Amino acid sequence: MGRAAIAWLMLGAAALAQTPAAEAPAPVVDAARCDEAKRGGPALAPAEVEACRDGWTKLIEESRARSKAWREEAARLREERRAAAKARAEGRAGVTSIERFLDDDLAYGDIVVTDQGPRVFVGKSYSGAQPQDFVPLESPRSPHRNRAESVRRATRPPSQP
Repeated sequence: MGRAAIAWLMLGAAALAQTPAAEAPAPVVDAARCDEAKRGGPALAPAEVEACRDGWTKLIEESRARSKAWREEAARLREERRAAAKARAEGRAGVTSIERFLDDDLAYGDIVVTDQGPRVFVGKSYSGAQPQDFVPLESPRSPHRNRAESVRRATRPPSQP
């Protein structure tokens, strides 16, 4: 081989060494391999460590996005419930019949004040009230029958003596 060929080979190799090589794609590393290395298993190559970090970062970002979506949905539902409760309350302003309390969550013994006076709920707790579940304070079914007069005094409008 001639001197020119040898010089060209040497210069060509040097020129090739100076050209930037295309970045190799990041190796695909199995999550089990990353976990194994984390627990003290065989060491990972630097490219594998970077791939594991990228995978963990992606998992964290996905978890944060799910958490944010859950919080936003919970806030939306909470606001809907508040708006619905406010609308129900505004829609019932001034109405004090038994029907007003049929969609409320009442427990046994709850006292409601209606246009007919105080009534006691004697139905099953939190199972949906029916008009027949409300009895007068003095009723034998009322758990408050012994305190009827004190409850009547407490619920009497101020204009009445």
